[in-house]
Amino acid sequence: MQLIEVESSMIYAVGYDEPTQTMAVAVAFDSGRIYHYLGVPREAYEGLLAAESKGRYMRFPGSLFVTGHDRLPYNGYQGSLRPLSAPASASG
Repeated sequence: MQLIEVESSMIYAVGYDEPTQTMAVAVAFDSGRIYHYLGVPREAYEGLLAAESKGRYMRFPGSLFVTGHDRLPYNGYQGSLRPLSAPASASG
């Protein structure tokens, strides 16, 4: 899944896989961990991209991403993402 950088102090990059309705969120803290949310409607992903505050969108009461009865499941985190603009470390 391709991730795209977003302007946010909380979220570094996001991606969406239409066939599986999986949304990946790379957080700006925790070394860029990537969380995969399952069963995300396309509208929720597009809402995140359009939101003025990405972090607030993810955390507002009633959000699909906030802890509670109707929260979307996620499978922990899958690896991490170093900043896309950072150079790869040289070997040797």
